[in-house]
Amino acid sequence: MMKRRLSVSHALSAAELRALAREKKDSRIVKRLLLVAHLVEGASRPAAGRAVGLSPQAAYIWLKRYNAEGVAGLTDRPRSGRPRRLQAEQTAAFKARLTTGAESDGVVAFRGRDARRILHEEFDADYSLTGTYALLHRLKLTRARGPERHDALADTG
Repeated sequence: MMKRRLSVSHALSAAELRALAREKKDSRIVKRLLLVAHLVEGASRPAAGRAVGLSPQAAYIWLKRYNAEGVAGLTDRPRSGRPRRLQAEQTAAFKARLTTGAESDGVVAFRGRDARRILHEEFDADYSLTGTYALLHRLKLTRARGPERHDALADTG
């Protein structure tokens, strides 16, 4: 059986790749740049992969991406992920609904369960209470507060 031989095809030297790696903040991209630098210096894929903590197969994949796209190929591609339950315009409408005031609902301030009820009744979106708080946080509608203290405890300091 003949082994596939894949060589590095871009013109960056190992020193240039290492300099790029020092500038990057993402450790995964740094690993990939250092992998290619080892390969440019003549290391085998398994040896280069071991040097940076990647398998020979991962080294092969990143080398292929580097050869096809250059340094830009070493970045992560976007992932699809789970779609949001609220569209952008619904999110804006929900935020506007909460910021107009709670008085119309007969409460002094919205709690998480009030926001969850509004999401369910008005936007047909079912969120858990934790998910509701995450949404409120993403919309910057929450304030981090310490635990409430009873007045009797506050005086004993």
